[in-house]
Amino acid sequence: EVVSPSYFEIVGARASAGRFFNESDDAAVVISEAYRRRLFGNASGLGEVIKLDATSATVIGIVADGFGGLESGGSFDIVMPFKVRRAARGGDASTPIRSTQVVGRLARGVSIGAARAELLARWPSVQAATLPGMLPETERQALSGQRLTVASLATGFSVLRDRYDTTLWVLLALMAILLAVTCANLAGLTLARSLTRRHTVAIRLAVGGSRHRVFWQLLVDGILLSTVAFAGALPLAWGIIRVATVSLVGLRGPTRFPSLTPDAGVIAATALLTMGIGLATGIVSAWRSVAGRVDEGL
Repeated sequence: EVVSPSYFEIVGARASAGRFFNESDDAAVVISEAYRRRLFGNASGLGEVIKLDATSATVIGIVADGFGGLESGGSFDIVMPFKVRRAARGGDASTPIRSTQVVGRLARGVSIGAARAELLARWPSVQAATLPGMLPETERQALSGQRLTVASLATGFSVLRDRYDTTLWVLLALMAILLAVTCANLAGLTLARSLTRRHTVAIRLAVGGSRHRVFWQLLVDGILLSTVAFAGALPLAWGIIRVATVSLVGLRGPTRFPSLTPDAGVIAATALLTMGIGLATGIVSAWRSVAGRVDEGL
């Protein structure tokens, strides 16, 4: 990651050894604790010189475990200032390095909506003040056409999320349609099953069973069926997710891939949905079974 010196304070990172770089450091970098263990083993790594694209830089600090950067799909090994990045690229001091992501903290009592409105209002003047004077017209038009987006950093940056956001919403909509079709088929099968049980229900009613008790018996039967289906779906979901994650990410994927296993919220929502579908189909099926005439069923 290439950051400004105030980055560590803003994101709340702390150093397990050494210190973070400041404005006066020209050839200093900070590395993660995991990278230090891979690179230097039991040694501290402080004061060691590493090369970034043939540019030497000294390790002056180690970021403590618990902070993996702001990229939700991966982790960092090295954090360097813009000066080191410019030297590694072979550019001179006058060459600007532009970052597409700016991180800040909201002032107390300020909502993200108010911050968004203020930044959008200031954006044209910021662009006018920061565009270099000697630029080809095509580059100037491209930079002038850039727009600002203000969003919460609670879930971190994600290139994959930005790239596939619309696709995943379409996939979610298709999954909802598939679920609706499945529920309709399930309701049809349940109603067909209730028709085959009309004779049994009629016998129970004929020998003195109340419609209320028979109704509840059939309803509990539908709820138990939904419960068994839910219990069988959980391990199946975990297995499919693990196989899909290994297939999509592979051995060369990001070192810190976000967890995709169903959490408590997903499990609770699925349980409520399952119980709702079981109740709906069970009520309709039970009502159709006990609502008919006993003589017709016999």
